[in-house]
Amino acid sequence: RRCCLRPAGQTTMANLVAENPCAALTVVLAVIVPSVVMTCMSFHRLHTTEVGLDYNTFWERVDKTVYDTPGLHFLGLPHRFIRFPKVVQTMQYNEEDHDILHTRTSDGLPVTLGLSFQFRYDTAKVYDLYMTFGGKHLQVMDNEARAVIANVACNYTAYKFFSEKQSIALAMQTTLNRDFVTKMFASVDALQIESIELPWEFQNAILESIKVKQNILAQTKYRENMDVTFAQDLMVAENNKNQTVTIAHGGAQQVMQEAMAEAVITNATVDAQIQAYGAGRGSTGLGRWSGDGRM
Repeated sequence: RRCCLRPAGQTTMANLVAENPCAALTVVLAVIVPSVVMTCMSFHRLHTTEVGLDYNTFWERVDKTVYDTPGLHFLGLPHRFIRFPKVVQTMQYNEEDHDILHTRTSDGLPVTLGLSFQFRYDTAKVYDLYMTFGGKHLQVMDNEARAVIANVACNYTAYKFFSEKQSIALAMQTTLNRDFVTKMFASVDALQIESIELPWEFQNAILESIKVKQNILAQTKYRENMDVTFAQDLMVAENNKNQTVTIAHGGAQQVMQEAMAEAVITNATVDAQIQAYGAGRGSTGLGRWSGDGRM
């Protein structure tokens, strides 16, 4: 019979569980639960409208890999995603947000613009975007957009802001897109000018001149339409005249042909009667009938 001697104070796990099951359960939970929690916290989700960069919060480093697949990704415990949207974003400058743009026209008048534009990130270059601006890219985009739009506005007179608003918006969008592509790792899809405010004296004068110009244009269009109508009426009258003359000529020809036919019939009838009369006199011996109608 063997006898195992243990040093005093030494306790095995089995003895611990047998002697104090609550303490053993506590030890197990203290190991397993944090492990499970840490494992769960190591997974991070990306939505379908996002791309992400792996950011190590402990070392404060960003990995160059761009995650563009939606779903769960295992990054590790001290990691998280820096997210960028895939879809089109809108930047607005309007009175509701007290964020309108102030600039000047080419003729020196102050002009206040309310506008918005739509842009999208170049998802393949979000690492360069983050490393260049350190997460403050929206503020830089806002400042850049204000400067570009103000510079483009200075190329146009105040009158053109009313008469050529769409072409000015297109010029702003083209210039802003070129600037965003080269500096902001993004592209501008569209730009809309929503409101224009000039000094009220000049604005009223412009509106009045536009109204007069529209009236002149309307009268010009009306005159052109009436010219077309008169030309059509003249063409119809000419056709009616030609048709009447043709019918008249046709009627005259018909009357002449009928008269000639009746004359031929009358001559033939008279000749037949003369021939019959001459033949009758010859058979009765009353005299000889000469061809000229004498006895």
